[in-house]
Amino acid sequence: MSNKKKLWALAVIMISLLQMHGVGMSAMLAQIGKAFPEAPDSKIQFIQTLPALFVLLTIIPSSFLARKIKHRYLCAFGAAVVSAFAILGALFHNSVGILYLWSIVLGIGAGFTVTVGTIVIDDLFVGSEKVTVLGLQAFAASAGTMLITFISGRLVQKNWYLGYLAYLIALIPLFASLFFLKNSQEEVEAERQKAKNRGAGGAASSEEKCYVPGVIFSVIFAFMMGVIYNVLNTNIGYYLSEKGIGNSGTAGTMMTVFLLFSGLMGLVVGFLTKKIGLFTVGVGFAAMCLGDFLVSISPNVPPVVIGGMLACCGIPFVMPVVLANATQTGGRISSMALTMTLMGAQLGNFASPVLTTVAAKVFHSDMVVYRYRLAAVISFICVVCVVAYALSQKKRAKALA
Repeated sequence: MSNKKKLWALAVIMISLLQMHGVGMSAMLAQIGKAFPEAPDSKIQFIQTLPALFVLLTIIPSSFLARKIKHRYLCAFGAAVVSAFAILGALFHNSVGILYLWSIVLGIGAGFTVTVGTIVIDDLFVGSEKVTVLGLQAFAASAGTMLITFISGRLVQKNWYLGYLAYLIALIPLFASLFFLKNSQEEVEAERQKAKNRGAGGAASSEEKCYVPGVIFSVIFAFMMGVIYNVLNTNIGYYLSEKGIGNSGTAGTMMTVFLLFSGLMGLVVGFLTKKIGLFTVGVGFAAMCLGDFLVSISPNVPPVVIGGMLACCGIPFVMPVVLANATQTGGRISSMALTMTLMGAQLGNFASPVLTTVAAKVFHSDMVVYRYRLAAVISFICVVCVVAYALSQKKRAKALA
């Protein structure tokens, strides 16, 4: 990778600090619940997952604007909106309704950074470089959320609404996008034009056919990752309180550890994908299955930490692979396939609290432990489906060879 591309990759890393948007509020949820005791758990959890809906709604307009406006300006705009969310949440917080409003603001801001940041990777990197940078993006997402969660977990000890100020970390991607991505689009477009003039450019690739099952695979398992992954972070504070083994500060510290491990796994996903391909997605769901089950049977803190570290592997092992798969199988509509996959993940993030209601009906109990067990069962089903699909693609590749 050239020095120029390394600088662009650094910009992507900084922009991706906001990739997991609402997850950083996990340390605040239990305290918000205490501040508004009349609100049920599922209603409080939507404060964290509501941003995903507005990230979802922002994906299409931000993708359209990315064709008209320089990427660095759109990323900077999104980061500025997230910074505004941090300040507004700390200043105005007298009802659950207004907290929902600030979650919407977070979703809109993060929508621009999530979508345009991924488009930047698709535009500036190719082949194995793209998978590597997507892995770095997963690392940065975990690192950013880890930092937000850690700071938020400390601030809520003083007052729960001060946790919002942790999102001022958005100032980092704001400046990084403006200064590190300068002229990146122009330089890449110039290189493509030179290649096209030499007869070696991307005209042929634009004629590749879309492999629909591959795109559907990416969208479905991005959605399932979003649903299952968020069970851990939206419920960890409640679970520690239910077991009597911790509080919001403990939850914040635990999420920091979980996300640190997740980030480190993001650094190896490129290597793992070269070795086992789409089976990497199955490894991610297997880790979530084992992790959620281990959390559900844990009597004290150490097993919860181990289980949480495993359950956090969904982001680094699943998302980079399904995003790369979407662009590879999308053919001439690779940009649309990428957008659809991002939308699937965000829809899963938003829908995750529904598992709280489903678990209560299935197990006839509101205990948090059953939410984790249901997540483990669904993860296992996903493992079986991913392995079956990956095996079918190996047979297809041999048949085409």
